[in-house]
Amino acid sequence: MAASEAAANLEIMRTKMSATLMGQGITQTQAGLASGNMMGAIKQLSEPSVYTAQQIGEASQRMEAFGLNSIKTLKTGLKLAEVFGGMPDDLEMVVRMLGR
Repeated sequence: MAASEAAANLEIMRTKMSATLMGQGITQTQAGLASGNMMGAIKQLSEPSVYTAQQIGEASQRMEAFGLNSIKTLKTGLKLAEVFGGMPDDLEMVVRMLGR
């Protein structure tokens, strides 16, 4: 994936994250700041991980939609998913489990 495509995907993810947060009653300004912080955390978590920033970003967005604080939950979720096998389906399964 080209760097420009990856950057565009991350910007789309940030926009979706802002929309998710605004749906939870957070103002647009607060959602923009929070989503920017989340994207920074996602980039940091993806560097030592078997998962890409896009996969982690999508998991983070689903966690927020479930009402979880994804920044606090992602590290544990990623470790669990890696223990279960480290495949994208494993990360999805962990997100669903945490959201219940």
